[in-house]
Amino acid sequence: MDSSNILSDLYPVNTAIFSCLTTAELIRVSKTSKTFMDAFNSFSRRAYDINRCLLPFFSDPDSFRQLLCDTGAIISGSFALQFITREVWTDIGLDLFVDVENRAWVGEWLLENGFVYRASTRQYDATSIVQATSYEEAIECPGARSIMVGDVLDTLDFVRTTEGVEK
Repeated sequence: MDSSNILSDLYPVNTAIFSCLTTAELIRVSKTSKTFMDAFNSFSRRAYDINRCLLPFFSDPDSFRQLLCDTGAIISGSFALQFITREVWTDIGLDLFVDVENRAWVGEWLLENGFVYRASTRQYDATSIVQATSYEEAIECPGARSIMVGDVLDTLDFVRTTEGVEK
């Protein structure tokens, strides 16, 4: 076995080693040689598989990713942090930031893909704010709850139960 292929031929070994490194450490190691760069690229394709991470939420992650592309929606929150750090946390949600112009499009897509709208009550300072009881009411009156946290107009909750687990 020539030395340039040793890491790629022993991918279970490099996976075990690379899994212990932070993202910053991985990048530094990958810059040391072409061999490590190739091994890092191979590892990254497995470790940073966004479709695998989205499967608990969507039966067709590619369709969801196309929705993100078409609407400019952005995944944020603990899901994004978990993906970047390659950690696995249980019981997390998926937070999306969506431009007000695309809110109905994203909401309808979620409803068509097995999610249901769930009204909720949020606490802001000393004020409890109740969300609209139906999706149609919530989407027609954006900002009805008068939530202005930075430039966030409103939040809507959608849930989907898969195999007895609510996401």
